[in-house]
Amino acid sequence: MPAEFLKEFKEYADFSVRVDRFFHLTSIYGWHHSGIKAMHARLPSPGQIQGVLDDSSINEDIRLFLSVAAFTLGLMATRGIFQDEDDQVGGDVSEDTLKFAFHTCYCFQWSLFEDFVRIMIQKTIDGGVLRTEVANRLKSKWGQTKQLLDMIERGEPFGASPFRSALPEPGWVRSTETCTYADLDEIRNIRNQLIHGVSNPELSSEDITSRQLRYDRSMWILRRFAENIQREVQQLLDNVDG
Repeated sequence: MPAEFLKEFKEYADFSVRVDRFFHLTSIYGWHHSGIKAMHARLPSPGQIQGVLDDSSINEDIRLFLSVAAFTLGLMATRGIFQDEDDQVGGDVSEDTLKFAFHTCYCFQWSLFEDFVRIMIQKTIDGGVLRTEVANRLKSKWGQTKQLLDMIERGEPFGASPFRSALPEPGWVRSTETCTYADLDEIRNIRNQLIHGVSNPELSSEDITSRQLRYDRSMWILRRFAENIQREVQQLLDNVDG
């Protein structure tokens, strides 16, 4: 195993985690929209707030909290997000936020992974570590993601599939599951269904909590497989340098 991650993998993994942050940040708002809306509805008038803030008996930390909370809620209200029951747009803000966060981040994460795989394969081609016929076959499938991944799964560039990894299972009892290419193919299929608007009965029937668990599991699989690929590329390059 290489002592350090390749620069390309670190950039991919860092960006992927940043997308996770956006997903969870947006989802948290989706879960708590009604509560935040209720807080805004009880927001005192500016004069009342100022009267409280001018009270010297109030702890400074509490004063700061009230000031920031009032300003933030007021700013959020300027975008009309608390008027969802009165406008003509329709839809449920909480449900829409959770669905859009899943849809957007799931698809974006797949694009990040797909780009990373191509970058790594190109790195092996540029490094001259693949046989010419293998490099040519890989390049012939450059715009056909499924077929390119199939070739990698068959071990054409690395001699074995990098799409196999242990993944911790959630729960009180410590255990792991083995993820394989079938899991990666499922992630790709779900992404394609989301992009092309194809109905997936299994996905449609999942509740929001299940979707969030699916998102987390899928992203762990993508990053584990990406780490495996970068390890294989590093070893190939190291063998040539050695």
